[in-house]
Amino acid sequence: MKITVVVPAYNEEAVIQTFLVELDRIHSLGSEKDLKIDCLIVNDGSTDNTYAKIKELELDLKMDVINLSKNFGHQAAVWAGLERVGDDNFVIVIDADLQDPPSEILNIAQEFRANKDVIFMQRLSRKDGFFKRFFANSYYALNSWLTDTRSTNNIADFYGLSPRARIALLQNKESIKYIRGLLLSLGFNQSIIGYHRNQRFAGHTHYSIKKMFFLALSGITGFSIKPLIWVAYFACIGSVISFGMALYVLVIKLSPNLGLPPGMAFLSISLMMLSTMILLGLAVISLYIARLIQEIKRRPIYFVDDSTIV
Repeated sequence: MKITVVVPAYNEEAVIQTFLVELDRIHSLGSEKDLKIDCLIVNDGSTDNTYAKIKELELDLKMDVINLSKNFGHQAAVWAGLERVGDDNFVIVIDADLQDPPSEILNIAQEFRANKDVIFMQRLSRKDGFFKRFFANSYYALNSWLTDTRSTNNIADFYGLSPRARIALLQNKESIKYIRGLLLSLGFNQSIIGYHRNQRFAGHTHYSIKKMFFLALSGITGFSIKPLIWVAYFACIGSVISFGMALYVLVIKLSPNLGLPPGMAFLSISLMMLSTMILLGLAVISLYIARLIQEIKRRPIYFVDDSTIV
């Protein structure tokens, strides 16, 4: 069985050598189990010595390196790797920070032998900061509520794909990639392996709260139209409130014993509510229009500078 491990890397000079040495150890263990493991590293426009650190190593592990022309982001880097895997190869995607233990690769290989096509790695525990865990848990809850696809909490960017699952995944041609959602929609024979996630071995995370927010936004806008449906509901509710306000003003205006000023508080509050609903609706619609514009352009999601075999 041939397995290619796709490793997106961005400014990982502090950890990349330790990661690859550990992956080389897994490669040796895999050889004893009739597994041929190689590595495809996607250097996502690193500005540090990540590439130099990779070239310094002399390992039995076969390593191909793709250097992107700039930093295109994690999803684009993974996609670049997936597009360059051999047609008959199984593929495992894992980050280089050692939070996801490479030893789990052998467990994923066992699932491949059991004819599984998509293997998800689910974090049973994670040692991230409070805000990152809070944001992640909130997103999983919101995504499960909004989207029509099956959502599984704490699914990592660590997974395995059979050749046919990888080919099926690459048939999705949208420019804004949300690979986790695309994997859940694939079907085929799927399984989940639980594991405990480690702390980052060295360096610091490049996946900020801002990047997590935009990734979550791409997942929601790419897999759910419920926010647009809610805008329609808000519009109906706003119309009813506006009609009630018009009747209220008309009654006050026509009544000889009532003046208009007593109703100004109600009108002010109602107008603020309606304005808020209108702005919220426009914001949601703008997000979907922005996504449509990006998809219509059909621009490449990455450019390759060069590729080498180490």
